[in-house]
Parts: sequence; structure tokens; C-alpha cells
Amino acid sequence: PELVRLVEAIAGVLAKKPGYIVVRGHTDSRPYRNKKYDNWQLSTARAHLAQYMLVRGGIDEKRIRRVEGFADRDPKVPEDPQAPQNRRIEILLGREGA
Repeated sequence: PELVRLVEAIAGVLAKKPGYIVVRGHTDSRPYRNKKYDNWQLSTARAHLAQYMLVRGGIDEKRIRRVEGFADRDPKVPEDPQAPQNRRIEILLGREGA
């Protein structure tokens, strides 16, 4: 519930700003494998869920340019690839022509 409220608040802020949106999902470097997912699929699923929640929160779906999964390829804490901070989403706001 806290995450839903947070993403709704972010959607409210983004709705007032011009530009396109890119949503990125990330994982840490721990191998995540089951019958349906690996780190690539997990990071992409995170990004898709964030995109869904932004649209549900009021963002026009047409503003979302890309939904990307990075797996463990772009860690926030490169010196500790297994750090929990590497499991995240990023929501980027871009400007046309910039």
C-alpha cells in the first residue's frame, strides 16, 4: 500500500510536468531463476508494474516512451553488486529535442 501511494504521488507530480517518461527496472546480481523468471524478466516486470501504476495514477499512457529492463547490468552500488539498493526502478522525465 505504501508503494502504491508513493507511485500515485509521483504520477501526480509528473502529470504537471511536460515531457516523455522512461521507466527502468533493475535487479541486484544475485541469480534469480525459477520456472518463469530470471533477472532480465524480473527487472522488466518491475518496470512494467511501475508503468502500470503511473498510468493508474493519472499519467497519459502516450507519454511513456520506453519501459526497460536492465537486470544487474547498471548497479546503483557498483562496488557491491548484491546490495539491495541495486534492486530498484527509475522513472526518467525527458524533453523533446534535448
